[in-house]
Amino acid sequence: MVVAAVPVVTVGGMFVDAVIRVRMRGLRVARGWSLDNLAPRCGLSPSTLSRIETGQRRIALDQLVPICRAFGTTLDELVEADGDADVVIRPQPGYSPGQTTWVLSDGDGIHGKTVAKMRKAPDLSGGGRRLGVHPGEVAEFSTMVPHAICAHDGPVEILTILNHEGGRAHLHGTHGIDQVPYQPVCKDGCMKPNNVRAWSLAALLAASAVNHLANPKFYYPVVPAVLCTDKEGALGVMTRRQWVLASAAPEALAAAGLLIPGTRKLAATATTVMFIGFTFGHLTALRHAFGPNGSTEQRRIHAVRLPLQIPLVAWAWKSRA
Repeated sequence: MVVAAVPVVTVGGMFVDAVIRVRMRGLRVARGWSLDNLAPRCGLSPSTLSRIETGQRRIALDQLVPICRAFGTTLDELVEADGDADVVIRPQPGYSPGQTTWVLSDGDGIHGKTVAKMRKAPDLSGGGRRLGVHPGEVAEFSTMVPHAICAHDGPVEILTILNHEGGRAHLHGTHGIDQVPYQPVCKDGCMKPNNVRAWSLAALLAASAVNHLANPKFYYPVVPAVLCTDKEGALGVMTRRQWVLASAAPEALAAAGLLIPGTRKLAATATTVMFIGFTFGHLTALRHAFGPNGSTEQRRIHAVRLPLQIPLVAWAWKSRA
């Protein structure tokens, strides 16, 4: 049998067989394989592989294919010239709704894998089973299974290693194909109960803040007299009017915070605490309404406003999700 040997040519200043020897050993060591581990994978004996790596034997063309297959690489990659090419990758961002992607590998990447960094906007996806992956954790799954990669609470950055199918699914348009400037798009996911709940509460708080400024007298009974200088309260620091006008600020800030996914949880928590604090004011107002100086209208109004604090507190707390 006649076996053809690799022609004596150079790659990047080195003979081809020398390049193959160096890369064979490098790939084997990188995988933690011994010669005995590599031998059954490529159908060659450990002694033959040892002589090839040490240069005591020239490698034959019919040996290259099984060796490449064992390493999961190609002939081109095994003998590719290093040259003086720039090895620094300068990724350009690719945009799609809710996602910015930087491809961190050149071409199809090493062994057909593509490495990419993704920055995901807050979760706008629908329902289905959810799997939480926290900082420092790794998830591995088949991209053939229907899935979505989403962010929770606020923007996140993730590092992905994708095969060819995964790259097509998640990196479409990141190499300059079909790229368009990012434009936020509100699809069905925007109408998730969490978003609707938070937006509705934000609208209520904004309207209340405006009403505090437009009709401050309506809120006078809710301000405890002990805090008011015009009622000679022991802990008075401002008048009732000043308290009412000042309370419009935290309501407006809470409304704005609820509209921003990244601050929603904090704003909802603060709103919950604020509503609980308002409950004590409503108790004071109810006691005065049923006192000797209270009117029928005041009794009716405050008898309704106090119980409303319970669903308001629950509403604010649920908006944290």
